[in-house]
Formats: sequence, structure tokens, C-alpha cells
Amino acid sequence: MRNLRRIFVISCLLAVTGLIWAGIYARKQGFTGSWRQAVEKELAEQGYYIDVGKLTLGAFRGLVAEDVLFYRDKAKKIQFAEINDIYLDVDLGRVLQKEITINTLDFQEGRVTIPLGVGSSNTLAVSELSGRIALTESFVEVVRLEAKVAGFDVAVKGSFLRQQGEQEKPADKKEEETLEEKVTAFRSLKKFIDTLSTFEFPEGAPTVKIDFRGDLSELSETTARAVLHAGRFRRKGDDYEVHSFDLQADMDGRTNQIKISQFEFEDHHGRFVGDGIWHRQTNDFDFELSSDANLVRLLKVFFPDKKWGEVVIFHPPKLAAEGTIDMDLFSDDSPDFLFPGQIIGEFSTDGFGSAGEIFKSSKGDFSVKENSFYVRNVRVDHRTGVAFLNCKYEPGKGRESLQFQSAVKMDPRAFERFFKDADTRNFLRKWKFSAESGVDLAASGQCSNLEFDDLQARGEIYLRDFELNDVSFRKLGADFEIDGNERWYRNVQLMRDDGQIEAALAYTDTQKRIWEIKGGRSTVGLVEGFGAFSPVLKDRLGKYKFSDPPVVEIQGVIDGRNAEQRGNSQSLNNLEVVFSATGVLRSKLLGKEVSLDSPEGTIFLKGTLAELKSFRAGFCGGTFELDYESREFLQEDTPFDASIQAREIGLRSLGRIYGFESDALGHLNGDFQFSGTGMASGLITGSGEVSVADRDVFHLPVLKELGEILETTEESDSGGTSSASFEFDRGIIRSDGLHLLPETVNLRGNGVIRLLDQSLEVELSPTDENSRKVYRCTGSLKEPRWEEIQGRRSTVLSTR
Repeated sequence: MRNLRRIFVISCLLAVTGLIWAGIYARKQGFTGSWRQAVEKELAEQGYYIDVGKLTLGAFRGLVAEDVLFYRDKAKKIQFAEINDIYLDVDLGRVLQKEITINTLDFQEGRVTIPLGVGSSNTLAVSELSGRIALTESFVEVVRLEAKVAGFDVAVKGSFLRQQGEQEKPADKKEEETLEEKVTAFRSLKKFIDTLSTFEFPEGAPTVKIDFRGDLSELSETTARAVLHAGRFRRKGDDYEVHSFDLQADMDGRTNQIKISQFEFEDHHGRFVGDGIWHRQTNDFDFELSSDANLVRLLKVFFPDKKWGEVVIFHPPKLAAEGTIDMDLFSDDSPDFLFPGQIIGEFSTDGFGSAGEIFKSSKGDFSVKENSFYVRNVRVDHRTGVAFLNCKYEPGKGRESLQFQSAVKMDPRAFERFFKDADTRNFLRKWKFSAESGVDLAASGQCSNLEFDDLQARGEIYLRDFELNDVSFRKLGADFEIDGNERWYRNVQLMRDDGQIEAALAYTDTQKRIWEIKGGRSTVGLVEGFGAFSPVLKDRLGKYKFSDPPVVEIQGVIDGRNAEQRGNSQSLNNLEVVFSATGVLRSKLLGKEVSLDSPEGTIFLKGTLAELKSFRAGFCGGTFELDYESREFLQEDTPFDASIQAREIGLRSLGRIYGFESDALGHLNGDFQFSGTGMASGLITGSGEVSVADRDVFHLPVLKELGEILETTEESDSGGTSSASFEFDRGIIRSDGLHLLPETVNLRGNGVIRLLDQSLEVELSPTDENSRKVYRCTGSLKEPRWEEIQGRRSTVLSTR
């Protein structure tokens, strides 16, 4: 008996030792391949196709299948998951006979790798997988399944029905045809996951709860509900933050739809609420929404590459809309659409900025379909006024692609930054408006694109209290037409305090920078009238000052380009200007500013050539007539030729202009020809003849002392005419044809006057051959010194 007891104890010890050794061996080394095949066979009989990398014995949980690959087909060609550890709930009593019946699959801190597409190297990682799946012959129940997927905390529960004896169905042709569709879906999922990795969630990971029901024989008819909640989140490096996000979606495989019954989020500005239905067959999403959140800012977060423009929202915009999104348009190779589908709705906002311009509010109706859109009854409020707009854009219809109607009662320069072409922007910059200005512009037109390159438009314009090229006007009224760079203004009326400008037609080409005027008439200042359309002419005409604005009739073309813009090209000026004035024109003549009464004449501009024809004005009690030609009138020191006729010019007034006090009562007559490169006396050359009545000649300051020497009196004057012919050369006047008192003494001589220092040298002598007298004058124009000398007349002066 004692031996039997000893043998029993030793046997128990050996059995326990064997079991311990077997357990340790099974734990560390795993069961043999036949055991793994038994597990795979058991699951295959239930319709689950796996490969077990290793089968071990857990310390407390029974069998553990490690490195398990799951397949969609019996041939094990299409893998859909890889799980590191699965605890198998089996009957250990039957395991020794290799009769394995699996009731549940348990997961504890497991890891799953899911390929995103057939043969794809991209995978979806599932971590911290915990839960239980119950397997029976009639159903698969996910009792509890929790994991982390793409940064989300996911909880899943539900069940699939299984029919008795269900066998794998061979892949039909339809399933093969949908393979490409599934690959596209996998790519979209990968893109979505990559996008999620760029966000941060300060309040913890978002949660997703999924509850499903279905039939394994008809997986396409599965129904499920998903509820997603996220607290605060933002894109990394972006200051825009969503405060909360909630989504509830119901999938109905029988109708092949996903219904979103709750789609809400809140940000600092407001709240967005929406719902919709996704149609799986067409991949379209029908939706309705309302919002007072900052949607523009949100769109920049999710679609940073989209061209939303520089839109800044200062107050919550309000939006109500419905439409359809074509989910296929979100693929990588899709065109850049304005909206991936179609949407119709209405909007309003208080306070927003775009392209650096601030607007007070805006509201209207809109519709967008892919690259086409229309906006209707749009009102935009600006600090300077209000604008209204109806607009339709359908690309591909040529110049009818963009059609619009607008009414603007605000500073049009507010839209300057929205035009990309420099010519239009420069044209708008020529205008200035103040708080007192009034703008009333109505237009309709069309264009082939949103850049307004070939804009066609017609309309009416009325402006009040504004400036054009720094020239102020009280009112402007005109009909206008635009065709690309060309603009026509008809029935133009421009009013200033000093008069008005009228034109049957004013045409401009903003690219060529020219103006063409037909039937123009102006009663405003000459400088302002021309300067409003050509700053270059404004600078050149500034030297001509009218006491009262002249009446000007204008016909022709004005070139508005400056010298830099013209380069080597010819000026396009071709203009006729007829003017007359009842007041005084002040201008320079031989270095002195003179007053011309009631001037009138005609100006011809052709290229850089300017001609003043038939100019006539009152001057010093007489008349002054001038023909003037400038070959480069746009230059400061321009070459010119001038022909002057002076009739009955008062000597006293003329002397005072040039700094001489005289009691001369007579008049001067003369004819002059001048040319030069500027109006300074040192740049002028020319010739001329002047004549003065004998009784008046000795009233001239320079000849007064000579009269005393000759002892002439008014009674002794014969009433003849004294004259002089001279040449003018760069500030020096020379004369070899001085004739004084031809009816009595008959003096002849020559002389030199130097205008730079006003010095003079003159010699006169009687024509009587027997006379030996010579009268010589030296000194200056203001202090002449005459002396009588004996001897022959000098020839020095005449040869200088």
C-alpha cells in the first residue's frame, strides 16, 4: 500500500509537471501547425477565413491566436484585416481531442491593421482594441468593441444574422465591376485620415459610437447608426477653432442611403445646423442647412488650397441653403470647382472685408452649380453708399458667359482691388470722392470671364462733388458704353463753379490712354478743362492764366500718355481748339508777364506740334496778333517760331511793363519774327521793325535826353514817323536801321542793347553830308548818357 501511495504521488507530480511544462511550452512556443489548422478549419466552417500565425495558451484566458490574417474569400487572396491577439473561448476538455468549438472572440489591448485597397501599401491602424464578439451558427454579435482609429475613440456594437449552412458565394461579375469603386473609396478614406492628422483636439479625442444590424448573406442591406461628438478642435498652426461638433448618421442598406439627421457645430461666431441624405449609387449628398457661423473661415481650414479670396468676417454671417454635393468632385484629380455640386440659398452679413476693402453689410440670393453661379437681389452697403447687383455666370458661352445688372450709389473705387488688369485699376484711381460726393451709376453688361478682360456694358452715370485727375467738378452726367479697353461717354455734361463742359461724345481707350472729343464745348478754365483729361496738358497750360474762363470749342484726339509711357512712339494728339474770352489772359512776352485783353484764337495740336493761329488780343491800348508754332510743346524748353503784329501799342503802358517810367502819349507799331528753344530772352533769336510818331519818340526815356540836346519841341515835330529795324540774338538787340525825325533832322544810326545787364550803345548822325555831328549814347536803358561829338560816324556798332 505504501508503494502504491508513493507511485500515485509520483504520478501526480509527473502529471502536474507535464501539464505545467506543456502550458509553458504552449505559452512560449505555441501549438503545432495541426492545432492552428484546426482553429482555421473551425472558423472556415462558420464562414470566416483566417490564417493563424501562432496559437498559444493564455495564462488565464485559454487559447490565444496571434498574428491573425482575415480574408474576404475562401482562396485567401483578398485580405481585409490583421489582428495581433485574439482570445478564443473554447471547450478545453475537447481541445485535447483537437475538437475545437469557438464561441467568442475576445480582444484585449489589441492592434489591427486594415489594408486600404487590394494590394495597397496604405493601411489603417486600429489600436487599443478591446471587446468581445460572440459566434453562433445563427448570428455574429459584437457585444462590445472599443478601439482608437485615426485619433478617434470608437465604440461598436451590433449583430449579423447567419443562415444555416451558409456557404461562400462566388464573386459575381457585379462585385468585380465595383472593385475600382471600392479602391476609390479607400483612397478617399486615406485622404480623410491624413486630413484628420493635421488637427488637434485640446479636450481629448473625438468619440464615435456605432450600432448596426444586418445579415451576412446580404451585407449590402445592413442598417447602422453612427454618432460622433468632438469638443474643441483646430488645424495645427491655425487660430480658428470649432468649439463643438456633433453628427448623427443612419445608414440603410436596403435603400442604399445614409441619412444625416444631425450635423451641428459651433464656433466663436455662431452655430451651424444641417441635415442631408447620401445616395450611395450616385455618390450624391442632398442637404439643407442654416448657419450664423463663420463658414468662410471654416472652409479655409478644411480646404486651404481653395481660392476663397481675402474674405474676413467681422460679424456672424447668416446663411440658409439647400442643394446637392457631388462627392466624386472631391477626388484628387477633379477640377477646381466653385462648388462641388449645386446649392441655392440666401445670405446676409454685417461687416466683412475682401481684398483689403471694408463693407458694412451684404445680403442676397444665390445659386452655384459647379463652375456656374448666379446672385440675385444682392445689396452691398459701404461707408460711401450702397450697390445692387444681379449677376449670372455660365463659363463657355463666350461673351455671354458673365451677364449682370447693377446699380451703384457708392464710391466705385471700392471695387478697384477686384479688377486684376492694371488699366482698369489706373482708370478708377483717376477719380476722387469725398463724404459729400454723390454717385449714381446704373449698368448692364456681359463678359467672357471673371477677370473682366473683354467687358461689354452700357449704362448711365451721374456724379456729384468729385475730382478727376485732381480737377474738381460739381456734377457729371453721361450715358456710357464699355467694350474692353474702350469707353464711350455720350451727352456728357461736366459742371464746375466757373462753367461747364459739354460734349456730344467723349471716347477713351484706357490701354492707349487717349481721349477723343466730338462736339465739345467748355466754359471752364482752360487748365482745368484740359487737365481733367490729360495731366500733361494741365502742366503745360498752367502758364496761361485767364481772369475769366474762356469759351472753348474742342474737336479731336488728346494723347494722355506722359513721356515715359510714350517712349519712342509718336504722340497721337490731333486736336482743334477754338477759344475766346472776354476777360484778361496773363502770359509771358520777352521775359515779362503781360496782360492781353479779350483774347481769341485757334490752337491746333498734331503729335507734338502745336500751332496757335489767328490769335488776337488787346494789348496796351492797341492790338496784338500772333501766329505761334511749337514743334515739341510737351517739353519745357520747346523749339518755337512766332510771328507778331503790334498796332497802336501805348508807349507809356509798354514802358511800365518793362520797368520804365514814361510820359509818352504816343503809340508803337511793329512786326516781329521770333524763334527759339524757350521763352527766356537768352534763348530767342529774331528780327523786326517798329515805328513811332515823331512827336512821341522823345517821350521815350531812352531818347528824352537826346531831345533836349536837339532842342526839339512838340511844335517843331513834323508829324512824321521814326522807325527802327533790328535783329534779336540771344538777349542782344542790334540795329543798323535807326531813323529818327526823317521829316526834319533826319537822324540815322545803329545801336546795341544787351538785355542781360540792360547796357546800350547807340550812335546817330544827320544824313546831311556836310554835318560833322555825331550823337552817342552809352550807359543803361534806365540811365542813358547822350553826348554830342564832332567827327565821322563810327562804324563799330554796325559791325558787331
